[in-house]
Amino acid sequence: MALQRSWGRLRPDDVHDHIEAWWTRLRRSGRASLNGHQCAVIDAYVAAKRSRDVAEQALRPWVLRHNKGTYWVDTTIERRSRLDGAAMDGDNAEAGLKIPSRQLLPFFLAARSVVTPGKDLLGEALCSSYEAFRFTRRTTRAEKDEQDEAPSADAHLSHAHWYLDEFDQALKRCSGANHPKVDATVRKTVDLWEQGEKVLVFAFYRHTCRALRIHISAELERRLMLAAQRQLRVRGQELDAEAVNRLLDLVQRRYFDDGRLPGRRALDNALEAIIHSHDYALRRVGVSPDERETLKGVMRRFLRVRTTLVRCFPLAEFETVAPTDAVRGVLGHPDSSGVSWQQKFARFLEFLTGGCSRVERKHYLEAAQRTQTRGIRVDADETAGGDGDASAVTLANVQVATGETRRATRSRLMRAFNTPFFPDVLVCSEVMGEGVDLQRFCRHVIHHDLAWNPSTIEQRTGRVDRIGCKAEGRQSIVVYMPYLAGTADERQYRVMTDRERWFRVVMGQEAVARLIAPDSLGIAPLPTAVSNELNFELAL
Repeated sequence: MALQRSWGRLRPDDVHDHIEAWWTRLRRSGRASLNGHQCAVIDAYVAAKRSRDVAEQALRPWVLRHNKGTYWVDTTIERRSRLDGAAMDGDNAEAGLKIPSRQLLPFFLAARSVVTPGKDLLGEALCSSYEAFRFTRRTTRAEKDEQDEAPSADAHLSHAHWYLDEFDQALKRCSGANHPKVDATVRKTVDLWEQGEKVLVFAFYRHTCRALRIHISAELERRLMLAAQRQLRVRGQELDAEAVNRLLDLVQRRYFDDGRLPGRRALDNALEAIIHSHDYALRRVGVSPDERETLKGVMRRFLRVRTTLVRCFPLAEFETVAPTDAVRGVLGHPDSSGVSWQQKFARFLEFLTGGCSRVERKHYLEAAQRTQTRGIRVDADETAGGDGDASAVTLANVQVATGETRRATRSRLMRAFNTPFFPDVLVCSEVMGEGVDLQRFCRHVIHHDLAWNPSTIEQRTGRVDRIGCKAEGRQSIVVYMPYLAGTADERQYRVMTDRERWFRVVMGQEAVARLIAPDSLGIAPLPTAVSNELNFELAL
């Protein structure tokens, strides 16, 4: 704590260049060349390191701690890869997402209306989504699930009447889908989905969760048609949307609906072969013939949906390809992790026969069987305060779990997400941020709404970083942390990342929270080198 207090006294002219390079140069400099603030920091650092060494020696015989390694065991593959801010868009700059000039006014008004830094009710909601902001503006309260900072009573916005009127006018020109962070999250999610990946998206605001569900589904549908037309155009076939839909109808009939046709027989034979390859294990755990038929039916029903066909079926060769070759191509189609549908189905069978109890197996089969593949109508109250039609229908690929979702439904969604089947994208609030396993077929997490507490981010990410996860030993778990530059979003990001470094040095989350409050305006973040050097090493 003495180090943190000394660090907090640093002035802008005490710190030069990049923080890591500055710290390295400071350590090597003689005391005569340092000013008083810099000397105090060096002295506090040396004292903290000495105390850490003494405490570490005293604790080592009594405390055994397991730390997740930077790399997967016996590999050079990083366990996690983290992309912050604009890096999610492929920008290497260490900065937040840019706000388009035509949308700057609402964010400028939000910044001007703040009375107490760190307690920006409207600004935080605005950074999440326009839908969340409209609800907060109307009710003067944030509808969040499991907030990591103590919620205040309904905010008094009497000081902001003029700003609120201007907000209302400015937001008339802003649609929900065009919100800069929502747009970035939607694009990245659908990019990953096009590559065959499942995606877990976390948000605090329930209205943001609902909005993301609608906007992701709409973008997915838009790209679906473009992908089908692009695939056909390569072979010189120019088809409009209506003709593409007729072609997909024909594929569904020949390969999925009519059991007398060669396509359906080829598919059934291939699925039966996958199941039969696990015959011994299935018999050992007592999976009945009826349950095997259920498994085959679920696999077939999932492959039948248009979102799967457009990504995996050779549409351009539909009339010429042999049914067995078409089926082999679909089942062998890999995602960006190099895992094919055949491998996913096989891994699911391995889990059912070796990774769960009889009761759990029953629940997983039930979740897979009940998974919807048709469009899902969004209730009118789910789109309240948002844009568009209150009776919107979203694709079954995208589902939501918040505190308003029934517990039984949340459990079923959790199990379904842990299968190769729908949902492909799960947008959820903090109710799914702790104590649930979502790792078997997902290695991509987007923290759309950040948190003041870095432990909250770690708990969320931990949903896909568990034993038996998809990434284990093969690829990195990819963590995205978008934030909007120059807004309340960036303040929260800076405080959270600063706390993240200090958590490794100071024992106790509450102590760190007191040292680095949400309204903190630190001159410089703690260098990673300091955090690493002062971190307790109690692992074997």
